[in-house]
Amino acid sequence: RFVLPKGRAVSSFIRIPAIVVGDLKVVAIYRGAGKEVRSTEISVKVKPAATGTKLHACLKTGKGDIWFELATHEAPANVLNFVTLAGNGFYDGLTFQRVIREDWVATGCPYGLGLGGPGYSIASEAKSAPGLSHDLGTVSMAGFEKSGHHGSQFFITLRPLKYLDGKFTAIGIVKEEASLAVLREISKVDTDKNTDRPKADVSLVSVTIAPKMK
Repeated sequence: RFVLPKGRAVSSFIRIPAIVVGDLKVVAIYRGAGKEVRSTEISVKVKPAATGTKLHACLKTGKGDIWFELATHEAPANVLNFVTLAGNGFYDGLTFQRVIREDWVATGCPYGLGLGGPGYSIASEAKSAPGLSHDLGTVSMAGFEKSGHHGSQFFITLRPLKYLDGKFTAIGIVKEEASLAVLREISKVDTDKNTDRPKADVSLVSVTIAPKMK
C-alpha cells in the first residue's frame, strides 16, 4: 500500500508477453479494500520479431526430447497460456499422468493424477478459432470439455483422432520423426489398467520455448 502526494505519479515497467502481431490495448487494474483503480488505457502495436512469428516448444522427457511447432495464429490465447506456464517453470519436474497406447499421452497435472491445474482456467478456442485438426502428433489442451475451458494439462495424439476436433484446443503439432519416435516410446510403457497411469514414472523434465528447433 502506498500514498502519493497530490500531483505526483508512479511508473513501473511491465513485461507483457505477446505472440500475435497487431494492435494491443493495455490497462493496469489495481484492486484492494473494495476499491478499483484503473490506469489510462494505452494502445501499442506489436511488430513481428526479427526471427518471424513462429515459436517451437521442446519437451525434455525421461525418454528423450519432443519438439513441436506452436499454433500461435490458430490458438493464440491458449498458446500464450502454455508459453507463460513453461516460462514460469510450471511444467518442470512433472510426469505423464495418463498413457493410452496408440491413442495419446497426457501430462501437465501438478499432482500427477489428471485432476489439477494452474489455479485458473482460460476459454477454449476449439470452436472460436478452429485451426489444427487432431492428427498424428497434435498437441492439444486437455480437460474442461463441458465447461469450455482449459488449464495446464495437455495431451499428444499418436494417431488421427478427428472426434476430438471442436472439443479441445490444439496448440501445436509434432512433425519430426525423431520426436515422434520419443512419443511412441512413451506410449509403450506399462500402465495401471484402472487409471492408465504409467507404473514407472515418465518424467517431464522441462519445457523450453524457442524460435526454432535445435
